[in-house]
Amino acid sequence: MDNSVLTFNPIVRFACRTKNAKDYDDFLYAYDYRIFYITEGKVRVVFLDSDVTLSNGDLIIIPPKVGYKLKFFGKYAYYYILNFDITNGKAGVTETPPVKKQDFSESKVISYIPNGYDTPLTFFTVTTVNDEFIKINQEFNLNAVGRVEVASSLLKVILIKLLQNKDFKGDKTSPWARAKAYIDANWFKTVSNQTVAKQLGYHPYYLGTLFKKHYGVTLHDYIVSVKLVKAKAKLLETSKTISEIAFEVGFLNPSYFSETFKSSYGYTPNDYRKNVK
Repeated sequence: MDNSVLTFNPIVRFACRTKNAKDYDDFLYAYDYRIFYITEGKVRVVFLDSDVTLSNGDLIIIPPKVGYKLKFFGKYAYYYILNFDITNGKAGVTETPPVKKQDFSESKVISYIPNGYDTPLTFFTVTTVNDEFIKINQEFNLNAVGRVEVASSLLKVILIKLLQNKDFKGDKTSPWARAKAYIDANWFKTVSNQTVAKQLGYHPYYLGTLFKKHYGVTLHDYIVSVKLVKAKAKLLETSKTISEIAFEVGFLNPSYFSETFKSSYGYTPNDYRKNVK
């Protein structure tokens, strides 16, 4: 991506969080842009001439006219689907489902396709956009005036954050990227600097120094932030108790979880659940 994204005014046409384990049998072709953002599990996105495997925190943008299908490795994956166009909403906000090749008509393509944005774009371990996806899903599915405008402004925030992301197109071989990927895949465990370093074969201090230098945040703070992002989603999307959620995201002590949550966000998990819902 380049700075041209700053001139885009994307319009959200559809937003949801879903789960699936059933492979697509056929290639599908969309009339607008599609974003798939994986929050749990693993998904292989297959194109006519390539494929890419996505896991927790990974995201792909698929432009109109590009055939794709999803494979799920026999297990459920949880992910956000976001459809958008960049035609300033002239096509309206009604969802237009993708279709099989034989049913696709290029004349019906909704979105303008800028130069450089006609092929899929993949971003790895971009958990910094998680809060925006939660909010977009909430706002778009409210029966409220301005819901599309609010969701669309949040989408622009996501696109700008992706532009700033250093892992565009996926650096999954460096120690810091491997550490990040490990944390994103094991957030539900009791993960620490020591366990990550041992898993990757590095000294904790050395790995922590590399991680802080590359991402601008300590390894410990990133571990905590990923767990808290997952906890926020569970607070909004389930009726589980605070203790249950604390254990599910890898905290051994629910009281410590609540203290950490309040220290990070300024309110307790209970207050967050009540005020945001």
